[in-house]
Amino acid sequence: MLPFEIERFPELLKERVPAIDPVIVRFIEEAIITLKAGSNLGCAFLLGGASEKTIYLLIDAYKKAIKDETLKNKFVSRTSGKFISKIFDEFKQSFKSSKNKPQGYGWTNDIEIKIEQIFQFCRICRNEAGHPHLPPNLDKGVLLANMGQFVKYVEDLYELIAYYEEHEVEL
Repeated sequence: MLPFEIERFPELLKERVPAIDPVIVRFIEEAIITLKAGSNLGCAFLLGGASEKTIYLLIDAYKKAIKDETLKNKFVSRTSGKFISKIFDEFKQSFKSSKNKPQGYGWTNDIEIKIEQIFQFCRICRNEAGHPHLPPNLDKGVLLANMGQFVKYVEDLYELIAYYEEHEVEL
């Protein structure tokens, strides 16, 4: 049994986020298997993949919610064909300048804390695991910490996705 009962995370994600994309759940299931098998690099890569998939879903929902076609096309132009880190930077800049945002704890001022820091951590760990020119330096404790915050992170992302599925973005 792994700490934090992480073996239950796939079910927990499905309970807390009924609309969760099955690819995200599958990546988490595989990340748990690889961690149990001692494959830290495999786990880091899969967590990064699950994180990126969720970020892409958020950005897609945000893009679809931009009501002004000219502004939507500019956003699409700025995010097409870019690396995920650049796409996220464009999203964050647009999010901060939008006139309407979700209300409640953290959404108006703390997107960096609720989402960006975890996203960047997952991305960096994935890069360490997936790029042969970077010396991998990941231990199980780092991955367990990453997994420990992952369920809440996905919940927060899906809260934003749901917001943009119901509200237009006003820039």
